[in-house]
Amino acid sequence: VATTAIRIGDRLKIDNTTLSGIDYKVQLLEKEPSSQNLTERVITLNYKKNILTRNNASKGEIELINKEICTPPRNSNLNKNLVNLENHFNASPFHYSNWHGNWENQDMRFLFDAYNGQIPFDLRGIIQLNSGPNDNGNTANDFGWVKGVNKEYPNSIENITINSKATKMHFLVGGLFANGMKKGLTAFEITINYEDNSSSVVNLIAKEDIFDWWETDWVDSVAPENLGFYGPNNLGNERFLTKPIWTNPNPEKVISHIDLKSGLIKCAPFLLGITLE
Repeated sequence: VATTAIRIGDRLKIDNTTLSGIDYKVQLLEKEPSSQNLTERVITLNYKKNILTRNNASKGEIELINKEICTPPRNSNLNKNLVNLENHFNASPFHYSNWHGNWENQDMRFLFDAYNGQIPFDLRGIIQLNSGPNDNGNTANDFGWVKGVNKEYPNSIENITINSKATKMHFLVGGLFANGMKKGLTAFEITINYEDNSSSVVNLIAKEDIFDWWETDWVDSVAPENLGFYGPNNLGNERFLTKPIWTNPNPEKVISHIDLKSGLIKCAPFLLGITLE
């Protein structure tokens, strides 16, 4: 019924009817979250964004719908050790239109259902950072695919709230446009900040700790405990994520927050989840 209302309202340009249908359908999809439903959620909210855009919505309204698209609701039953990153999501894994591509081979709509690692993660969104310049001087933000979905990713993200003690921290990460990155360089810098203003820095090294998520030839070089995901996407093409582990040298201290910084090499790093142990 909601889908029919959206289609009729859209064809007749009856925007209030269409928006009501969209909101209702999104509520239904969120009640039964699955990879398929969360992908359909993004597609449905794209309709809403298009309507707002053609009705000259304010910059603030567009920012709000962009945030809604990449931030589905969190399951209230999730353990608090699965860090809630939703205040910092800037891309959606469920549909290429809200990440970096122009077809479904360039999204992770499969991951929500397919992930079966021993360490669970809150897999709802992506924190995507920019790359450094490639041979032509362009960063990931200059690539046609990224520009084509109206995205611009920052070099860093700061103040990801933790407010907890932990003995270990697990990160689920990958890289975009990273085939040409040089092994051994820092691709992703993670700073763990304690309440007492001290800190610890984790450098994720290119082609050791983090890889292009399409570059599955490197899977065998990753220790089993650091393999985050390896398997087919919804089209049968293999994809690859790593799970670096930070062991806390000061487990008695409260971790206040985390800062993320791109290494600004030929890799646009992204983070899907953080889980405390």
